[in-house]
Amino acid sequence: NSTNAFITYTRVQKKDYKISGKVEKGPFINGSSVSLEILDSKLNGSGKVYNSETTDNLGSFSFDCKEVSDTYAEIKANGYFFNEVKGTLSNGTLTLRALVDLRDNTTINVNVLTHLKYARIKNLVASGKKFNEANKQAQKELLNAFGLGKYNQKEVSSFSITAGTDESAALIAISSLLLLDRTEAEFTEYLSRLSADFGNNGKFSEEIENQINSDKQELSEYLEDINTNIINRYSELGMQVQVKDLSYFIDWNNDGTAGNEILKEG
Repeated sequence: NSTNAFITYTRVQKKDYKISGKVEKGPFINGSSVSLEILDSKLNGSGKVYNSETTDNLGSFSFDCKEVSDTYAEIKANGYFFNEVKGTLSNGTLTLRALVDLRDNTTINVNVLTHLKYARIKNLVASGKKFNEANKQAQKELLNAFGLGKYNQKEVSSFSITAGTDESAALIAISSLLLLDRTEAEFTEYLSRLSADFGNNGKFSEEIENQINSDKQELSEYLEDINTNIINRYSELGMQVQVKDLSYFIDWNNDGTAGNEILKEG
């Protein structure tokens, strides 16, 4: 008996993607390095990496990705940034990451929120969830952890400091809360701890929650300065931005909802 074996090949559709966005802690400065690596559905690296850099002091970057067969990517940025708490440029560099579905995004911003949900998305995908489901879950858990669940409808990679929206203020509030009076090295180490801790089960440990609560009280003294610093920095860059009252975007009494309580001067 002779057996005929048939081998079928699946032809992978390759696509081109034009991606642009900004890296914002405060904004990364001109010349900061930005890379985009194509990932498979399990978020493993394909080895296909595009390298670029920011083209202005607003943190702007772009990629022209040709003939891509996978649809997911990791964007990684490293550079000096505007410290909105101190109102000065940073003394050291910072690395921020974002995991994205290229099909959903032509504009992608890399920020503290995309960075904090990075490890959580990876862990959820490793546990068997599809990327989009994992991303939505990680985002919801992250915003809920800061009492900002009401802003969950928009993807955090679309949040931008310059938009003047509630989402902008939410991003600024969390960014400032985590940075506060930390050096760049301390901030990098703290973000790594937060990301790993949150990555485990979608919430922060009691130790980190206590740290965040302590920082909130200190942050209350800086809010007006932060608002002014951001407006002034962008004004220097030729851009008029509005910043909402940041006190409405911190969950002062830890009831799970920011903005529903009044900040009392202590």
